[in-house]
Amino acid sequence: YMYYQIWSCAAKVPTQGGRIFDLRAVFCILPLAFFFFTTTHSLAAPAPAGWAATYGGANRDEGHSIQQTSDGGYIVAGGTESFGAGNGDLWVLKLGPDGTVEWQRTYGGDKQDAALSIQQTGDGGYIVAGATASFGVEDDYDSWVLKLGHDGAVEWQKTFGGDGWTCAHSVQQTGDGGYVVAGFTDYFITGGSTAWVSKLKSDGTVEWQKTYGGENGDYARSIQQADDGGYIVAGSTSSFSAGGTYLWVLKLRPDGTINWQKTYGGVYGGAAFSIRQTSDGGYAVAGRTASPGAGGVETLDLWVLKLRPGGAVEWQRTYGGINWDFADSIQEVSDGGYIVIGETESFGAGNEDIWVPAPAAGAFKRRSRRGRREVARAQSPKHHVSSRP
Repeated sequence: YMYYQIWSCAAKVPTQGGRIFDLRAVFCILPLAFFFFTTTHSLAAPAPAGWAATYGGANRDEGHSIQQTSDGGYIVAGGTESFGAGNGDLWVLKLGPDGTVEWQRTYGGDKQDAALSIQQTGDGGYIVAGATASFGVEDDYDSWVLKLGHDGAVEWQKTFGGDGWTCAHSVQQTGDGGYVVAGFTDYFITGGSTAWVSKLKSDGTVEWQKTYGGENGDYARSIQQADDGGYIVAGSTSSFSAGGTYLWVLKLRPDGTINWQKTYGGVYGGAAFSIRQTSDGGYAVAGRTASPGAGGVETLDLWVLKLRPGGAVEWQRTYGGINWDFADSIQEVSDGGYIVIGETESFGAGNEDIWVPAPAAGAFKRRSRRGRREVARAQSPKHHVSSRP
């Protein structure tokens, strides 16, 4: 229940028909998911030799973010109810190249806390972002950012928020040694949430922070520093849609002001969960879009868009079956294609399975049962930005 609450605070998105879409992660499959990420092998064929492992205890344990580290191992962040204070703590594990646990630590208090993003930093330590109720205002969740040493010891930690929910969904170290954090907050408005981006100095103090959106529910899911020193942000918006929720991409200048922003969607809307700048200066975006299913029931399809540097759609495709399918993360690979990881209810065992399609210039290298092209609109909404020092 704890992780459902914290993870859904950063991931729930209403679709056109008002149904709540919840992105949930299952910890035991994350190392396996990363192993799949390092290959582009067909799911229907035997996988090359690798490893898979599960971690946790008798209660609910989840992993939300993983990255390969400079020593060839892996750093994983999520949350645990099996260890720590017991009510749900932020959980970080350092794994060796073969998946063995080198160290693990829990962080938190007597309420619910979890990590949603982790990255190794230039000094060999780690930056972690997520949400905390233990150290928030009253019973609300605040964004929580921790700087860890190479052994997991806390060097500093900061909370951000106020009277309302604030959740950090994505964090990255920036070229100046500081950090940029993206998520959402309902602290500044009544009746909805706004996307929130904060630029931190190397010691965690706020350099600037801004909110973006309107009054109907807007979320930032993924952020990356771009080659020009600005930032590319992806998420979802209900404030700038024609009804329902649209996928939303913002290009920010180094000071957080908006260079451009666009929404993508149609009758059934969409949402982004991952964005990366590509080698040609454009952007690859992955998420989901809704479509009509049997009997008029909405289904979700995995949605990949390749954008030009100014946000225009170069190509886009949806992949999926008759049930819910969606993307969690996308990366460009060395051959110029893209590797995507997500979840599927259409294929596999029939419930929620890990799914790793590999689009190459918009087409599956090894195609799933369906991959159809959708037509979407790219719109430039009027924007609202508010700033805090």
